[in-house]
Amino acid sequence: MKMIRCFAFILFICCVCSAIMDKYYLKDAAANDGAVCLDGTPGAYYFQAGSEANSTKWVLHVVGGGMCMDDYSCFLRSQTTLGSCIPWPDQIHYGGPLHEDPAYNPDFYDWNHVFLIFCDGASFSGDRDEPVVFPEGTIYYRGHRILLGLIKELKNLRGFDRATDVLFVGDSAGGMATYYHADELRDLMPKSVTRFKAAPFSGMFLDRLSCEGKDFFRKEFQHVYQMQNCSVNKRCEAAYPPDERYKCMFAEYTMEYIESPLFVLNSANDACGIACVVAGEPETEPRGTGSGNCTAAPGWQYCQNEPHQCSDSQWKDIEDYASAFRKLLENNPKFKQNGNGYFEYSCFTHAIEATTYAWFYVEIQGTAMRDAVKRWYFSDNEPSSNHMYKDCINHHSFMCNPTCDYPTIIPNSAPDFPPLYEGY
Repeated sequence: MKMIRCFAFILFICCVCSAIMDKYYLKDAAANDGAVCLDGTPGAYYFQAGSEANSTKWVLHVVGGGMCMDDYSCFLRSQTTLGSCIPWPDQIHYGGPLHEDPAYNPDFYDWNHVFLIFCDGASFSGDRDEPVVFPEGTIYYRGHRILLGLIKELKNLRGFDRATDVLFVGDSAGGMATYYHADELRDLMPKSVTRFKAAPFSGMFLDRLSCEGKDFFRKEFQHVYQMQNCSVNKRCEAAYPPDERYKCMFAEYTMEYIESPLFVLNSANDACGIACVVAGEPETEPRGTGSGNCTAAPGWQYCQNEPHQCSDSQWKDIEDYASAFRKLLENNPKFKQNGNGYFEYSCFTHAIEATTYAWFYVEIQGTAMRDAVKRWYFSDNEPSSNHMYKDCINHHSFMCNPTCDYPTIIPNSAPDFPPLYEGY
C-alpha cells in the first residue's frame, strides 16, 4: 500500500463524499473588517440546513489545504482554489460528520452542516491590515476575519442564534485552525449553546528536525506567524515571550491551553507530517500550494511510494516520528483533564477523517472512528482515559491495522470511497 501524498486530497475529497451543500459568499465582507481571501474577494462557505428535529444542532467544518510560506507563494496561491472562493462550484459533496446518509453517519447526518472554504493560506489566522502589493496584483491576509464573519452571518441569516449543540471540526490546515480557534469560537457561541466540542482532523504537525537535522519547518511556521500577523489561541500566546509565540502554530504547544473539550483524530504515521517535516527541505522557490518542499530529501521520493523502497535509516526516521507523536499525546496535560480524548490511528494517510471509508470503516480495536467521536461528543465530562484509542505500531510496514487497507475491505455497495490519489 502506498504512503499517500499530501494536500491534493483537499479538493479531491469534495467530489467523492456525500452531503450536498450550497455555496454562499459572506455578506458585505467590507463590513466584516475586510473578511476577504488572499485575492481580495469575499470569503465563502457551504451550508445545508438540518432537519426540523435537529434544527438547533450544528457541525462546523473548516477545510484545509496547506500553507503558503512567503508573500510570493501566497500571491501564486491567490490565483488558485486555495486563495479564492470564486473557482469553487456552487454545490459540493462532503463526508465524515457532514455525510447525509444515516447508514454511514447516524449521529450527525441531519444536523445543520457548514463547510468553510479555505482561502487564506494560514488556517484562518491572518489578521493583517495592510495588503501586500506586487506588480501583478495585491493579496490580503485576513483569514481570521473570515472565520469571525462566518459566525456572525450564521447567527444573522442561518438560525445559528438558536443553536444548542455544536461540533467544530477541521481537516489538515483546517485541523490546525480547530486547535487555534476552538476557544474563540466557543466564546462567540449564542447563550443557547449547551454543548460545544472541538475535534481536529490531521492537524498535528510536530515541531521536529528533519531527517537531515534541519529545523526549516519551525522557521517556516515562525515566518508565517509574523508575515500574516496571525491570531491564534490567546492563552497559548500569553504563555510565551513575544519571540516564541509562533510556537502556538504547533498543536503540540497549543493543545494544553485549549479550554474547550477536545478530541484529536490523527495518524501517528501522518503522511504529510512524514513528507513535510521528516523528509522535507527548505523552500528554494515560491510555491503556491502545500506546506514547504515536501519529500525533497534525497531518496524519500521512492520510500514514500513503496515500503520496500525504504532504507533501514528511513524506517527509523518514520518510526521515530510516530513514537514522538504518541508520546506527545500521552504526556500532554490536556488529556489529564476530563472531557477530552483522542483516536490515534496508524494508517499512512492524511486528512482521511472526512471520507466515507475512514469515518465508517477505520477502526481501533473494534471501535470505528465515527463511533469513537459519538461516544466522546455525547459524553459528559468523563475521564479522558475513557476516550483514548491507541492503534498498533507499524514496524517496517505501512499497515499493521487491516482496516487501513480500504480498497480490499470496503464492499462494492459502499458509496464514494476514494481511490489512492497522486500528486502534491
